[in-house]
Amino acid sequence: MSQLFFYEGPDGPSFVTIHDEPDTRTGGDAKLDFDTLPNAGSWVVEDDSSHASNSFGRERATWSWGDCCTDGGAYRGGFEDGYTSTIDATFESGIDT
Repeated sequence: MSQLFFYEGPDGPSFVTIHDEPDTRTGGDAKLDFDTLPNAGSWVVEDDSSHASNSFGRERATWSWGDCCTDGGAYRGGFEDGYTSTIDATFESGIDT
């Protein structure tokens, strides 16, 4: 299971991803291809770097996590003023990384 949502925090809105659930022990892969992310923003959370293979860019974010963990990230900045983007997402569970 993956959750994608916007969070309005004290430093403005963030696009947040959470992959897998605690204690499911399944592992998985997720790839999000964006037609664009705001130039004013950046990935401020890049989760589980010690237990996963992750890559974060302005047009693609990928996660690959083992059965020990969840994974995810948060991109903050530039979502004001009617921002829109298209996301092409691919998810796989039960991956042994």
